[in-house]
Amino acid sequence: MTANSILNVWDHCVGKNQTFKGVALASLALNATDHSNIVDWSIEKRDIALFHVRKKLFGNQFDNISHCPKCNQMVEWDFNFEQVGIPSLYDIPDNIEILIDSHDDILMIRLPNSDDLFTNDASQIIRNCMINLKDLQSQTFHQNIPDDIINQINDKFDTICQASNITYHLNCVECSHEWQVNFDIVAYLWKEIDHWAKSLLDEIYVLAKTFGWSESDIINMSENRRNHYLNLLNS
Repeated sequence: MTANSILNVWDHCVGKNQTFKGVALASLALNATDHSNIVDWSIEKRDIALFHVRKKLFGNQFDNISHCPKCNQMVEWDFNFEQVGIPSLYDIPDNIEILIDSHDDILMIRLPNSDDLFTNDASQIIRNCMINLKDLQSQTFHQNIPDDIINQINDKFDTICQASNITYHLNCVECSHEWQVNFDIVAYLWKEIDHWAKSLLDEIYVLAKTFGWSESDIINMSENRRNHYLNLLNS
């Protein structure tokens, strides 16, 4: 990952939705410009890739801030990369198939991928993930998926998708209210990259205005060299 490649991904993602950002940011793990394969990855594999991108760019520690839903008190919480047990990206298949016994039929389900999430409809996402829908004997599934089956599928998703389903139990020291928060690696990493990119562009502006260097010349400098020139201007 170079400064230029990260900046290009940031530029490509500004104004896009979270699903688009998740795919583009995951491409940094492969140094890839073609996102078509990543769109077909399960959300779990995509999020594992995002954790590895984040570790390489910003380190192991994840510091978070939440606000108590009862009294709005700020609560700080954190974890590190090792605590959540993120596996190697190359140990994870592009997708995983799950068998669900519905008594009348055996359903074959795959994990949702980014293409599914563009649908933004929970029931349609599950239907998209049913690999053998056309082969099922029961006509029920061709109309409405029973709630108990949806619950079974969601439970399986939650169990398998550890990187995509990280929750923390928080306790407010002010009012003793307890609640759970979900950690969203896409939103977290995007916020950090957005801040990094804007800071870098600010530095480029100062150096280009002062020395007349091009953007590409400044981006291709090492961080140490850029910082040295900026320190000279501030001395």
